[in-house]
Amino acid sequence: MCIPVYLMQADGEFSVPGTRRTVNGELVRRAVGRLPMRERGEVFDCFADGGVPSEKVAEALRQKIVELADEAQERNTP
Repeated sequence: MCIPVYLMQADGEFSVPGTRRTVNGELVRRAVGRLPMRERGEVFDCFADGGVPSEKVAEALRQKIVELADEAQERNTP
């Protein structure tokens, strides 16, 4: 899975490839914060240079995004 970095910095809501989730930039930033330090550093480097994170890091980020989206949905379900 390859998540273009510009999508992770988008304003408003956007879809994450390989998921059925629509997320926003705030959720992605929180997901990046949950990554291990080395993977977080790679994502920040990609933000800085416009590159794309490795497949392993992109997948880890996708998993964190899905976890956070699921948590948000559970909180909002009566």
